Amino acid sequence: MDALRQIVQTEGVWRPIRGVNVLAVGAGPAHALYFACYEKIKFSLSDAIHPGTNSHFANGVAGCMATVLHDAIMNPAEVVKQRIQMFNSPYRGVLDCVGSLLRREGPAAFYRSYTTQLTMNVPFQALHFMTYEYLQELLNPHRQ
Repeated sequence: MDALRQIVQTEGVWRPIRGVNVLAVGAGPAHALYFACYEKIKFSLSDAIHPGTNSHFANGVAGCMATVLHDAIMNPAEVVKQRIQMFNSPYRGVLDCVGSLLRREGPAAFYRSYTTQLTMNVPFQALHFMTYEYLQELLNPHRQ
């Protein structure tokens, strides 16, 4: 809270939400890819493992694979957002930040935290979709 107060006092009330626009731009395609891949992989694996039935293993694997693709789009957006929001940020906006990162650190800068993000998100999403699909079977077996 002290850091937030200092940022707002020094740089204005809008500083903590700068860069949110880059997340909004990335979220649409990332989520579309996420759910399209999840459904495709889930049905393909389920049919290969147990034709005509739902496979909890397939749900978990599909959640993992969809997360890998989703985070590949969202990670660069998150990097830019964080760099713009940091205290005393030297960047004037999204394009300035992207250009500076490319010039100074190269494209790898956008994916430096990708493995960390996957380490957190992949197990969570695997359990999430396994639980979600199991509860769907239990509470709404006809998917109505």
